[in-house]
Amino acid sequence: MAKFVEFNGEIIGIPDKSFKIIDSSKNVKKTAKHYQTLISKFSTGDDDDDIAELVGNQPMMTEEIANKIADIADLTAKEKANLADQSYSDQYAIFNDFLTKFLGIKLPSLDDDDETESEAETDPKLPEED
Repeated sequence: MAKFVEFNGEIIGIPDKSFKIIDSSKNVKKTAKHYQTLISKFSTGDDDDDIAELVGNQPMMTEEIANKIADIADLTAKEKANLADQSYSDQYAIFNDFLTKFLGIKLPSLDDDDETESEAETDPKLPEED
């Protein structure tokens, strides 16, 4: 069954346009190629300082993710230019949707939420401990 990545164009500064991008061979190949180039550009081979590497690569990541969305969604030059003024987190999430739905992989989360909390710690139905 076909898979789609759908998003409202308003998220990326294109009002009155919605996107529904199918997992066609062309789009899967584009997504895979873009993921490989992103990983190769991001990796410096120095695992000693992951935070510095991540922060140091953010200017490149913001531009690369916008370029990849523009390519996969076939945006015009004007539509692509709008991406620079839109939420990077939203763009990151859209590109992550392409990766998840088309390739079964995902980028690390941008959220600072601790996802390692157990259900017992977050379940509101459980009684509070004194």
